[in-house]
Amino acid sequence: MMDDSVEVENISLFQPLPSADEEHDEDDTLISPTRKRGQRAANYSSDEDVALIRAWESVSLDAIAGVDQSSSTFWSRISEHFHGNGNTTTTRTIGSLQHRWSTNQECCNKWKSCLAQVARQHPSGVPLQEQANLAQERYKAMDQQKHRPFTMQHCWTLLQNNQKWIDREFECPSKRPRSNCSSSADIEAYEEDEGIDEMSKRSAGRKKEKERSKKDASGYKEAIQKMIESKERLAIDKDSRWTDIKAIEERKIAIEERKAAAEERKAANEEERLRLKGEKARAQAAAEERKAAAKKKDEDQKIMFMDMSALDDTQRAYVEAMRAKILAEILGGSGGGSV
Repeated sequence: MMDDSVEVENISLFQPLPSADEEHDEDDTLISPTRKRGQRAANYSSDEDVALIRAWESVSLDAIAGVDQSSSTFWSRISEHFHGNGNTTTTRTIGSLQHRWSTNQECCNKWKSCLAQVARQHPSGVPLQEQANLAQERYKAMDQQKHRPFTMQHCWTLLQNNQKWIDREFECPSKRPRSNCSSSADIEAYEEDEGIDEMSKRSAGRKKEKERSKKDASGYKEAIQKMIESKERLAIDKDSRWTDIKAIEERKIAIEERKAAAEERKAANEEERLRLKGEKARAQAAAEERKAAAKKKDEDQKIMFMDMSALDDTQRAYVEAMRAKILAEILGGSGGGSV
């Protein structure tokens, strides 16, 4: 029994292209109990095309989750994304989604080829709008039956820069299935315009994604290890700075304590100096008082025992008054003691 596991990147990209009732006239069926089997459904809207592309991007870019994933599982996941995005109100079958995806892809491939041809054949300086008009003419010429213009601009806008969609061309088989949408000559011209040697180029695909994931994981581990080492260094530096700061603070405290002790000694010395100065001043004052008292006593004694025989009346009266005053001081101060 053949295993239906396939590479995610190759799923549905290389199915036979639909006979082109091209961009809107699809043989689609809705899942609805009120619709008869095989009855044609409404054409896909632009919102549905965008939802389908977003679903394809989400599932196909998830390379790790897509390992050994079958085609049915792959498209079931796309269907879940498509119907779960909230922008679609119509229920589409998986077959319808596959058919629509093939149609969108074919039309965008043709449009890309037309743009490339115009870009190569016209020098720079041609306005973009004129280039688009020329590409549109080429596109209509490729549809030999109805000459319909390219109307999938909303799809092209999303796919033109999508690397996964671009890489799919390098993964294509060497023979493309024929389609009524374009003639064999158109397909050959398209392949020539793309300039792709499909047998000589291989996509990295899921292997590249896995290697990139391993590399990212290795880089992540390395970043974590560097972060841990950085934190350890920061912790060591922090401890070292804390030790230095603590030593500095301790030295500051010791200096402040010595300053305080010196201030206390200075204050004590000043207090002692003032005390001694006061005692000295008091001693000097006492000595001066004793000296003054002794001098006064000596003068008083001279007055008290002065010979007044040679004095005139005025001098005698002065001496007698002074003697009376001295006597009064002596009697008042000593309580009647003798001179």
